[in-house]
Amino acid sequence: MSMPKTAAVVHPDPKTRVALRSTLESLGCYVATAESCGDLLKGAPRLEPDLVLLDRSVLAREGTDWLTELHRAWTEMETVFLPDGLNAPGIGALTGILDRLLGMTTRKELLA
Repeated sequence: MSMPKTAAVVHPDPKTRVALRSTLESLGCYVATAESCGDLLKGAPRLEPDLVLLDRSVLAREGTDWLTELHRAWTEMETVFLPDGLNAPGIGALTGILDRLLGMTTRKELLA
């Protein structure tokens, strides 16, 4: 049996973060959330996410160097860029994709 996956959600809207957290937790994930990439890195220094859901507007606002910082901190993470205007129906559609992504074997697991 594989370990539960860890996911991080970076989104400026608190309601969207809560909805995505709920969705990911229902899929069996441990979830950390933040409004910005900097907040995520500062607030969860020991976190090693398998998956980061990142709203593109965050990079537009903060700059793409933050993506490099995330990858530097967590070399094994996969990044999913969230579409603009993500809403409840969109989160529902995203659930199936996330379930498949979380079920995939990571490079780290393959090499263990």
